[in-house]
Parts: sequence; structure tokens; C-alpha cells
Amino acid sequence: MNAVRKFIVAMLVVLGLGIVFFIGYFVKSNANLKHDARNNTECKTNERVFDYADKLSDSEEETLRGEIAELEDKVGMDFVVVTMDQYTDLSEYDADAVSYDIESNTKDIAEKICDYYRFGWEEWPAGTYLDGRDASTSVVIVANWQENDGYVYLCTAGKAKKRISDSKATSITEYGGKILRSDTLGAFERMMSRTETAMKSSTGGLKFLSPFICFLVSLGAAIAFCIVNLSKKAGKDTTTASTYSDGNAKELDRRDIFIRKEVTSVTIQSSSGDSGGSGGGGGHGGGGSHF
Repeated sequence: MNAVRKFIVAMLVVLGLGIVFFIGYFVKSNANLKHDARNNTECKTNERVFDYADKLSDSEEETLRGEIAELEDKVGMDFVVVTMDQYTDLSEYDADAVSYDIESNTKDIAEKICDYYRFGWEEWPAGTYLDGRDASTSVVIVANWQENDGYVYLCTAGKAKKRISDSKATSITEYGGKILRSDTLGAFERMMSRTETAMKSSTGGLKFLSPFICFLVSLGAAIAFCIVNLSKKAGKDTTTASTYSDGNAKELDRRDIFIRKEVTSVTIQSSSGDSGGSGGGGGHGGGGSHF
């Protein structure tokens, strides 16, 4: 088999791997989105849109409710949107709308709303978080319009906490926050779309690449492989055994000389604890950004 044929075979192998990644994307995505029917009997409301700051029109609220219902059924989690400002009465949730620290305040409000209504797809499992129960699978987004600032926070719980890392939650709010003031409905739709994509992954650390990107990467790798190796073959060997020797060199001595012995010991500390990132169960995770 000549060199060109070898390179063609190598390119086909790499492209084949790209096709495998392409198929694996859909298989893994569908597997991660499989879920049982909703069985949370503790949730106190069917409402998913709390437009306290009146940032959405009536028709936009209805549109958003319909899109949320589709997302919940597809992903298997409760999804809630809240708008508020400094005039919003949050006494029902034992929270205050006005605070000098908008970031921690918005985070606290999102968690309290989730806990108050007991949002979640499944029954809240036994645990140690709230009244002996761990939070169930849900996402609560609170967009906080203060007088001179704005902050949007995405609160995660249950499986959503495991699959959407805190850094990923922050990037989702940044993406939606770019248009939150000019197109509030569009901003929430952006965050919903990114949330759905994140829920397709098993972990929340890396962005789940689209199959098209995987295919392009594989194709690029195959082309680069061929170019590099063909260019190597283009050059011919210019040195031989006689280039640096006249053939009369003799081996005068053959010995192995032991210079010194050096031993380095390293103590490895072990721990039975788990230092992993966000996981399911427990309380809440999440991230936010200013807008």
C-alpha cells in the first residue's frame, strides 16, 4: 500500500470517528433527557411566571407559560421565571426586595421562592437541607431590576444542579442578560434554550458540543493530518551511513559506569471525602450576572 493510500485510509478513519461522535451526541442527549412522569405532590402552585415588575405583556406571559410547559415536559424539571424591582412585596417569602448587595439578595430570593412553593419535578427526597428534605429538580430565574442596577440569577436544584454547573448558570444568565432590558421575553427564551442544552449533558463543567462542530473538528483533523504527513514524505533522505563516517570507525571500549544513586520519596495524602463540584440533591446551586 503506497503512502497516498495510507493517508486516505487514515483520513477515512478520522472521519469515521467524527460520525461516531455525531451519533453518540444524539444517543447521549436522548438518554439524559429521559425522565419519569412528574410526581411532586408538595408543590403549592401551578404558576410558572411571576411578573412582579410588570416587564411582560399579558400575551408575552401566556407565550412564556406555553414554552415553559413544553420545556418542562421535554426535560423533566420545574422551570420558573420571576421579575422584580425595589418595589416588589416579597414578605410572603420572608425576603426583602431592597438590599445593598444585589447579588446575594437576588440569589436568596430565588432560593426562597423555590423552597416556599416546593418547586421540583420529583417529590423532595429525604435529606438534610430544608425540614429534612433535599430540593427537587428545578430551575428558578429571578431578574431583579433595581433603581441603578440589574441582576439576574439562575437557581438550580436536584438534577439541574448536577448538570448545570455554577459557571454554566452564570454564562446562561450572561447570554440572556444581554437583551433583558430591550427584549425581556426573548431574553428568557434564550436562557430556556441554553438550559435545555445544558440538561442534555451528564455533567455541567463543559459545554455540550453540537454534532456539526464535532464533524467539522474531525474533518479539520483529517485534512491537517494528510497535509503534514504528505509534506514529510515529499522530502527525501539526504544522509547515509557514509555521510559522517568513512566506515573505518572502531569501538574502543564498552562499559556501563554507575555514577550515583538518588532516591526521592513522595508522600501522597489520601482522603475519603468527595471534593467534586455541583451535584444533585442537597440545597441549591446557580449563578448570575448583571444586566
